[in-house]
Amino acid sequence: MSVFAALCSIVYLYVTSQRSLNKKYTMKNYSMLSRHIALCTLLFLVSCTNNGNEEKLTSPYTDVALVTNTINWPYDDKTYGNDSFQLGDDENADTKILNLVQKNGFNFPSNRDDFDFGVAGSAYQYEGNRAAPSVSNPHGVGWSIWDVFTQKGSWLNPKETNIAQVAPTSVDTMPNGSVAINGFERYKADIEKVQQLGVKTYRLSLSWPRLFPRAGMKMEDVDKDGLAYYTAVLEEVKRQGLTPLITLYHWDLPAWLYNFGDPTITDESKKTYGWLDMRDAKDNLALLEFQKYAAVAYQHFGKYTSHFSTFNEPLTFTNVALLSGIQAPGQYGFNLLQKKDPELYGSNLDESLERIPYLQAINIIKAHDIAYKTIHAMYKNGDYRTAYQLQKPQVSIVLNSDWAEPFRIEGCESGHCKYNPDDIQASKNQMDYMLGWWLHPVMFGTWPQSMDKKIYTDRIRTAKQPQLGQFGDSSCLQDDGKPVACDGENTLKLSDDIHRGGTLDELAINHYTGYFVVDMNYAKNNFGTDPTKNIVPPDQYGSNPNALSRGWNSDQNAFTTQFRYLKYGDHGAAPAAPRAYVIGSAGAKPWLRQTWFVYRKLMQYINSTYLQSDPARETKSRTKFSDLGIYLTENGTSIYQESQINSLHDVNRVQYLVGNLGAIQQAKNEDKINIKLYTYWSLADNFEWSEGYDSRFGLLWIDYDTLAREPKQSYKCYQSIIKNNGSNQFPNRDCPLQ
Repeated sequence: MSVFAALCSIVYLYVTSQRSLNKKYTMKNYSMLSRHIALCTLLFLVSCTNNGNEEKLTSPYTDVALVTNTINWPYDDKTYGNDSFQLGDDENADTKILNLVQKNGFNFPSNRDDFDFGVAGSAYQYEGNRAAPSVSNPHGVGWSIWDVFTQKGSWLNPKETNIAQVAPTSVDTMPNGSVAINGFERYKADIEKVQQLGVKTYRLSLSWPRLFPRAGMKMEDVDKDGLAYYTAVLEEVKRQGLTPLITLYHWDLPAWLYNFGDPTITDESKKTYGWLDMRDAKDNLALLEFQKYAAVAYQHFGKYTSHFSTFNEPLTFTNVALLSGIQAPGQYGFNLLQKKDPELYGSNLDESLERIPYLQAINIIKAHDIAYKTIHAMYKNGDYRTAYQLQKPQVSIVLNSDWAEPFRIEGCESGHCKYNPDDIQASKNQMDYMLGWWLHPVMFGTWPQSMDKKIYTDRIRTAKQPQLGQFGDSSCLQDDGKPVACDGENTLKLSDDIHRGGTLDELAINHYTGYFVVDMNYAKNNFGTDPTKNIVPPDQYGSNPNALSRGWNSDQNAFTTQFRYLKYGDHGAAPAAPRAYVIGSAGAKPWLRQTWFVYRKLMQYINSTYLQSDPARETKSRTKFSDLGIYLTENGTSIYQESQINSLHDVNRVQYLVGNLGAIQQAKNEDKINIKLYTYWSLADNFEWSEGYDSRFGLLWIDYDTLAREPKQSYKCYQSIIKNNGSNQFPNRDCPLQ
């Protein structure tokens, strides 16, 4: 394409030069010009067809997907289960993918460098072996905020509620990660199960408080037992021939970094605020400690892998955790923040929820930038690199994104339909607030345009900190990435480094589900609960768009729902009884619908919006955006009432696995998108945060009475696909689809 552009420039200069010289266009001039145009056109056509490996810039909003699976209305527990999915309905966008897989099987690259399979887990959900407070350890040393949050009567849980919301599936199981599934002792057998699965990649996280259980520890003070444990785990991963992907922060912030509401801590100088410490980086305890933690992790474990992710799903722990209050750290202590600085943190709960998630986001982007520079600086030091046998780092931040599918379909002719443009815009807004909120800063150094002025320029700035939302910071970064005061030697401002963008070496994405998205004004004016009328239904929680909470939920000017009423499902042909069209089958909880056509659309969106939008632009490690690989670091499903069914025959998970792999194959082979890895979440059932142990995502069934592991049908299916390089014919014994 560059040759085409250059030649067109020559043609343009030729024409303009003739005009500038006021020459008459003779036949010779016309002949020469026509030859230039012909050659230019020929090169254009060749450039469009001669490289089969080029990514196609396919917009996911031009291809309308018809979703025709239905449930009875009203939406209640009786209609919530998986029977809503109608396998074999030819108009169903998900069924079409399964039909293609059944017809053609899979055809993934045989070279594992081009595409690989993986499986994942995380420290707090899996390990257990949490150190409890004691007389000698009164403040929960070694605990994370999740340990405090799930302890009844703690300052983060003063009402002594069951944080998990559901009864544990065993009397021996606590609704927290104190035991989890005892991976701390069983890791060797579990890693062997990973190897037997056939994947080459095992994604795991480190527990920050296991390595730094106390405040004030220096790098050389890293906990010896914690260090020995993770060294043993990674040695076993290496022995089994697996590549680890290490996540530094999977939500378990050390409790000593977020203690400001603990009544036993009365000394103001010892109070800490975690990611809500809004001081500049050089004075910000959370940022300084994370820099130290990232350095220690790479120093000791960089010989085992090149893959390090700074954060897992910041959208969840900065947004869902606070807005809903059902994940750590929740909302307790906000009144103390309001008293401390009402201009910064808000003067009441509504204002706090409008500001605090965005404040945390500023710190997360700073922390990621600092860790990125720190890890790369350590590798560049030749003596250091040799002494610790460090692999060249590939640093990422793991982002989660659902898919925003426009609600209104209109203008259908000859089988081709169009989306309503207002709903397209609402969908793009939601993609900004889910994915762009994080990916824009690390790639382009700015917030998405839809968020910048509204949130970070107008709402977040204060009189004391007018540049707060724009990463304004008086700190500079040393060569090793540590934030310090700017002086003659240290002149690289943290804010400038962020604004340069490009702080990632891999693009890592977690994805589970999708929603229909409606323009908020239309949703408010056309909301209703009668499925026989052309109106907007409630969302999966029964919410009304006119009663949305303030803050992130309303800022994006978009209303999400898993349902369409009649007109948008069947183009006006009403069935005998009122039905609602849903975007996919149900998982264990209302947020999750098992749908996979949205996976390909998400890949198309990322490719066109980020990787190909400025293909010549480079990361800080000099990789072109267009050459970045996409690493799918989580994808999985729970199943409605799986614990109650108590069966290893998880057909819905098999459908989900096969369907999502089918969507990835389309994105990779047909759209030519550079997808490098697919990772299923998770290896085994485990502690699913606010959903406790009742939601199961694992390929291995956990008996919570004995903690024994047993492969489900989905484990055998995934194993078969990998072993046969996807060449299976479906359905088959290993992968039954119904």
